[in-house]
Amino acid sequence: MEKDKFTHLLSVHTARELPPNYTLLSPAAEVAALLKDHAREKQAWVNTSAQEGHKQDQLLGALTALVFQLEEAVNRARTPMVERELKREHQELRLIKDQIVDLLKGAGFTWRNPQGERFEGDLPDQVSVDGWRHGPQFAETVIAQVREPIIHKGDQVVREGKVTVGAPAPTESDSEAAQEASKG
Repeated sequence: MEKDKFTHLLSVHTARELPPNYTLLSPAAEVAALLKDHAREKQAWVNTSAQEGHKQDQLLGALTALVFQLEEAVNRARTPMVERELKREHQELRLIKDQIVDLLKGAGFTWRNPQGERFEGDLPDQVSVDGWRHGPQFAETVIAQVREPIIHKGDQVVREGKVTVGAPAPTESDSEAAQEASKG
């Protein structure tokens, strides 16, 4: 191939103007340089796509948490709305909520409401504990209240749940053991 034709091809495919006295390396070296530039551009695109995908996952995770709260509110409002003869309006709200849930499920987003579950296994790694409650109503350590559910995309947790944990009230023997442990 003639030098002028090859120089023109390089200019076109690299989207840059080559200097007039550009010395051509071997065609293989020039193609290797083009491939290296292409690989660099491709990696930049992959990185940008991954960042955008992560942003979208965070946004849909937040939306899923809001839909959980909407579902809780719709469920709480059922009785008062029916008593005020607003059953149809309640049904409409529930249907809209269900449609949003179906869209999120179609995108792979679901939630787990750990209310009442034992606080053990993988659960502590999937929640952020906002506080603790102690009392006789708790026979074991469980999730006492869920402020936000655990959000999943497929099998992956994309957003931790926010919970309050309930535990049995400390006994005197527990207090004595804690005091002795702090002395030792």
